[in-house]
Amino acid sequence: MVSTHDRLKQTKGKLVSPLKIHSKPTLRKDNLEMGNSNDRLTTLEMTISALTFTVGELVEQLRLINLALGSISTNQQGHSQR
Repeated sequence: MVSTHDRLKQTKGKLVSPLKIHSKPTLRKDNLEMGNSNDRLTTLEMTISALTFTVGELVEQLRLINLALGSISTNQQGHSQR
């Protein structure tokens, strides 16, 4: 059985792997004053990672809820057939 942590890592990989960041080099002086592009990319990557983790957690919670609801539904059908 795959652990929840491993499943979240797999989900994160599936969500992030198609993501590509394209940047065009600019020579405008005002853009250079906006901050280091590496810092901005690092911040963006951290935000994406956090959001991906959150989505992974929500997917896992939804899977568990669906399993529980399926189990409850099966139990109720079993009781009503008696």
